[in-house]
Amino acid sequence: MEVRAACAAEESYLRQLTLMDPRLVRLGGALMPCLSQARANEVALSIRTGGEDVDEQTARAWGELVRAVTAHSTPGTVVVAGVFPHAAGTRLSLVGEAEALDLSEVERLRFPTSRLDLGDQSLLELIVPGGVAAPPSDSDGP
Repeated sequence: MEVRAACAAEESYLRQLTLMDPRLVRLGGALMPCLSQARANEVALSIRTGGEDVDEQTARAWGELVRAVTAHSTPGTVVVAGVFPHAAGTRLSLVGEAEALDLSEVERLRFPTSRLDLGDQSLLELIVPGGVAAPPSDSDGP
């Protein structure tokens, strides 16, 4: 059974690498090293992204944050990072252990932030203002 678990972990790691959108030149470069660090820490990191890249400073800051979260996570746990367009800009969502998401790195970033604690798990969301326009709604006039 140990061999199957090791193969599953390797497959998951390789799948995450191949799923990274090649248009994410800055963000992909910042998040891909997080996958190898998480793997070394025996933390399952799942990264979900759209095709919208962010500026260099934001990419670097978000990469540092994801690395810090995986470094503070307990081996055997799961961390999910998602980067998606948002009406106010671009959103980074992190789901993981509440203690691992309780980091001073978050305050240092100075992005609008929200946090929702659900038992021993937390959802942390950071928004980088600008960049992605909200789609028009039906209530918008001509």
